[in-house]
Order: sequence, then structure tokens, then C-alpha cells
Amino acid sequence: MTNTYISNARKAVQLSSQGRRELIGFGFSKTRLGICSVYKWQGIVLFVLQHNPNFKKKLFICGLPIISWKRQVIEEPIERRYVLERNRESRVYINVGSLPFYDNRSGIPRVAKELAAHGLQWREKVVVPIYADPVTGQYRYAAHWALENGCDISQLKALHAFCDNGSDAPVTLAPGDWLVHTMINPNEIAFEADQFTQMRELGVKVGFVLHDLIAERSPDYFKHRDARNFARWLRVLGQYDGIFAVSRSTLNDYLSWCQENAASTFPQQIQGWFHLGADFVAHRSELTASDNEVLNQLRNHSFYLQVSTIEPRKGFAQLLSAFELLWKDNSQLTLVLVGRQGWLVRALCRRISRHLENKKRLFWFSGLSDTALNALYEQARCVVVASEAEGYGLSVVEGANHQKPLLVRDIPAFREVAPKGVHFFSGLEPQELAAAIARMEKAISEHRIQPYALCPQSWAQSFHAFVDLLQSGE
Repeated sequence: MTNTYISNARKAVQLSSQGRRELIGFGFSKTRLGICSVYKWQGIVLFVLQHNPNFKKKLFICGLPIISWKRQVIEEPIERRYVLERNRESRVYINVGSLPFYDNRSGIPRVAKELAAHGLQWREKVVVPIYADPVTGQYRYAAHWALENGCDISQLKALHAFCDNGSDAPVTLAPGDWLVHTMINPNEIAFEADQFTQMRELGVKVGFVLHDLIAERSPDYFKHRDARNFARWLRVLGQYDGIFAVSRSTLNDYLSWCQENAASTFPQQIQGWFHLGADFVAHRSELTASDNEVLNQLRNHSFYLQVSTIEPRKGFAQLLSAFELLWKDNSQLTLVLVGRQGWLVRALCRRISRHLENKKRLFWFSGLSDTALNALYEQARCVVVASEAEGYGLSVVEGANHQKPLLVRDIPAFREVAPKGVHFFSGLEPQELAAAIARMEKAISEHRIQPYALCPQSWAQSFHAFVDLLQSGE
């Protein structure tokens, strides 16, 4: 990783001898690496100041976060921060947010990565990933990030997005450009609010990919802070130029929410939806030794697979309890869970990791590569999607793309994206899901699972549908 993206305070201290030291006086010095500044006295580390991608300043002592605080809105003429090119062809800037600095490999980052990767491959228009520099707030090409992720960087080279010092160049602005945010960051929107006003006066359009409204509709699924931040983010979207929902049901939910809350929207705002894809780019890479180690553990298992961050709404607790009922009846089925530990699930994750069936008929993997995940889909006997609320449902389309038997909770988003032939279940009790799994097993054993006639669209198709929405406003 280039020094541009260093965000970990401990790593910044370890590499501080490599950075450019600035003498402050009286034996004090500052060395900046990425978004961290290491402060020393007589060579002794005192603290690290991080300009967080969440647009807060955070103070670290001995690698531990001590205090953080919000930053003030930028109020500076955009011509001092960007080159304005009034006569060139318009571009689409896909804001990948904090991904150059941190990637938790959950659903929203994966969408951002796919839109960026396919944008870089497109030749009809310049579509490139960018991010807001957490230190200055200036939007820069995510050039080195694209290089590290194996993307086609020819467009970025043509734009001179790679600086000689190893950093990313700032973007240029022109009338008709789109700045589309793929991640949820209310602090960034607040920090850039005055800049956005000036950009829009120039003719730049600002839009947002809307994944769902679950944190607004069901805040109990989330930490109070996260639900509050989402509410802040949602309430400013109407001021801008585009809402690009990932499903028809999500767009309808947004429009209903606007009516319910008397939320006004920009009169010319584009409001549309597009479906996500299923053929992730990273699947074309080779399996690593650690990937093979994971797959070898499951080689002799007939397993049901659920893929998602482990969080309250995803149905993991019900799914595990349902399998416990099946195991009591001597079922030899294995349950495989793939996803990082999320929020408000400490007790559930402890239950999984300490379970008597752990590493026997129960496996939990976190932080898998997309390549390994693709292989797990291939090996699975059935894919389960037990989530109680979704805006889209990547696991549904990925499972269908692999032509796997799918057992899916009956909710509107899944009804919209699931192909004909998917098996749905209802109910929140373990007995109801256990019965649905038993019915699924009978259907699989009797070869009554038919191939899906209509496979989900590719990410290339998804990207083109997204671009069509952008162009509808030109």
C-alpha cells in the first residue's frame, strides 16, 4: 500500500522514520504518513493525530484512540482547490469514500468497487473512482487504490492521476460532471457542503447511491450513533441532483419516506433505480494458500451457506437455532457462515465460536477474499438468505448466478430480485426455518430444483443501467 493511504496509527509510528520530518521547535517534530501525523519530542513519540476518513480528527496515544472531534465546513473558493475546465467533455466521478484507507469487504464497499472497476473499463465516457482527501477535503483520483486492486488504469494514466511523489492528483471540474457518492458518510457531506454549493453553481451534479432505508425504518437494528448518522445523511439527499436506488422497492420506500416526512427534494432531482450484478471481478484471480485451507476444511461437508455481515437483522440467530433443531434429529448437514462481526451481536458471535459443533458441523469465516467466497458458493449445497430487512440482496443474486438452490426469506426486496424457482420461507421462529430447510432438503434430494431460466445480470449490465440513469439528466 502506498504511504498515501496509511491510516493506522501504530503503522504510522512504525514507518515514521521513512516520512518527511518537519521540525516544530524546542525538540518537537511532526512526520506525516498518509492521514496520520506522528508528533515526537527528541525522537520520542508523544501522540498521533489522525484525520479520519469519517472527517473527524482523532488523537491516539500508544496506538489507542483517546478523543475525536468534528471538523468545520470548508469555506474556500473552489478555483483555489481545483482546476476548472469549462470546455472539456463531462466526466463521472465515483466517490469510493474511505475504501483506499479501509475496506471491511461488506456489501456496500463491494458495490462501490464493482462500479469503479467497470467505469474504468468503459470507453464512451471518462468514469473514474475518486475520494475526498481526509486531510484537506480535496477530491482526488483514487489512482493508486485502483492500481492496488488490479483495475484498468489506462484512463487514470491519461488523466495524469498519478503524481511523481506517490500521491494521487486532485480532480478537475467542468460543467456536466457527476460526483456520485457510493458510501454513507454524513460528516463528509457536512464538511463539503459549501464546496458542493460552489460545484453545483459551476454545473457539477452531486448524486448518491441509495442502498436502503433500514436504519431509518428500523433503528433498533443499529447502534444509536449509526442510526442517528444515517438519519442525518438521509435528510440532506433531497438537496442534491440524483438518487440512484439499488432496487425498485428501495426507491419506492424513499419516495414514501419523503411523503411521510414532508421532505422536499430538488425539483430537477433524478430519482431512479438499477439492479446490482453478480459476477464479481475479483473472482477471476487465483486461490491463495489461505483460501485453499478454508476450502479443504469443507471438502467432505454438505453445507448450507449464508453470507453477510453478522448483525441483528440478518437472521443468523434464527438460522443457528434452526440447525440446532435439525442436529438434534441427527441431520448431518453443515452450516457455514461467512461475514465479519458487526454490531450488537457480541453474545451471538460468542455463541457461534464456542458452539459444540464449531469446526464440526458449524463453520464461521471472516475476512475471506472474493475469490474464496466464489469457491464457497460453488461448493455449497444450498444458499440461505435469512435477512429480515434488505434494500437489495447480493447473496440472492450471487447464489442464483451460481445456479444454487436458494432458500430466501419472503420480503419485498428479495421478491423483486430473486429469479423464478427460488424457495421462500416466512416466520421468525427457529421451528419455522427448520421446517423450511427440511422441505428444501426433500426438494434437493428429489431433484426438484430447476435451473433458473433468467440469471441475474452481470456487473457490466448493472454499470450500464447506472450510467443510463446519469445520462437521463443530461
